[in-house]
Amino acid sequence: MTGAASGALAAKAGLIGAWRLQDCVLTYPDGTVSRPYGDDPNGVIMYTPDGWMSCHMKGGRKGEAKPDDAPLLVYTGYFGPYSMQDDGKTVVHHVKGSSEAMVAGDQVRNYVLNGKELILSAEMAGIGAVLTWAR
Repeated sequence: MTGAASGALAAKAGLIGAWRLQDCVLTYPDGTVSRPYGDDPNGVIMYTPDGWMSCHMKGGRKGEAKPDDAPLLVYTGYFGPYSMQDDGKTVVHHVKGSSEAMVAGDQVRNYVLNGKELILSAEMAGIGAVLTWAR
């Protein structure tokens, strides 16, 4: 289900609109945890009523001296239509364009809405991702 029908489900779920990135945590198969956008990430994800989404995330510092564990400048952006699953906990981003080869095709995201907080989680190539967004 794409387009207006997904937009209606997203509106009912409370997904429509813009969300600011609060945190991004990746967990690797060996148990290593990282925050690729650092402790103060910058980003936005938007869902439109007509079934489109766009996501942009940035973190790190470019051109500054940094300790060995500081993140490099990292940017990820992608966009496309989205569809809502009838289970009330899954949204699929149908990626049409992306800055990252790993973020392509249909990207399944589990979501939890808690007031003004949106938590999206996924697994990509064995790496677990949990992203927290806020209004």
